Amino acid sequence: MRPAGEIRQAILQAAVDLIEEIRQSSKEGRKGPTLDEIAARAGVARRDARVCVSNCKRAGALQIVGEFRVPKRNRPAAEYAPVQRGDLFDTMPADSGAAVLGMFMQSWAR
Repeated sequence: MRPAGEIRQAILQAAVDLIEEIRQSSKEGRKGPTLDEIAARAGVARRDARVCVSNCKRAGALQIVGEFRVPKRNRPAAEYAPVQRGDLFDTMPADSGAAVLGMFMQSWAR
């Protein structure tokens, strides 16, 4: 697997920074930053951020944690949060094949 590119690193770091700020301020029951907030914090064009966030979602690095009603918009905006790697295998028994394979793949990728 090749290393993450500059845009992906910036997007993930922005998501981590913003999730901490939002949870500390706990404004309006928000659960995470929106795509526009992540793009603005990362200093990336919105179009590039949209593609990168979509790829991060597909790869399992980001997940949708809620929806936020944006003024002057009919559709709610998705709120994103980074996936905690420990959460992936907490729901499976420790000796299940998927958990063992997942732990092996995590250690092999390092």
